Amino acid sequence: MTHRCKSKQKRRKLEIRRKWKRRLKKKKLLAKQQMQQQIQNSTSVSKSQTTEEEQKQQDEM
Repeated sequence: MTHRCKSKQKRRKLEIRRKWKRRLKKKKLLAKQQMQQQIQNSTSVSKSQTTEEEQKQQDEM
């Protein structure tokens, strides 16, 4: 009987560890996606700024 209890405890520990790993993976993925979004947003903003500058230069010509 004691052996069975030990294995139950081990199983429980492993389950908890797996849950934490899953949570960490999700957090990492979310952080990665947010970083990519921020990069895309910043590049799109800089692109719009450059197009405005180009239009001003063309207007001056």
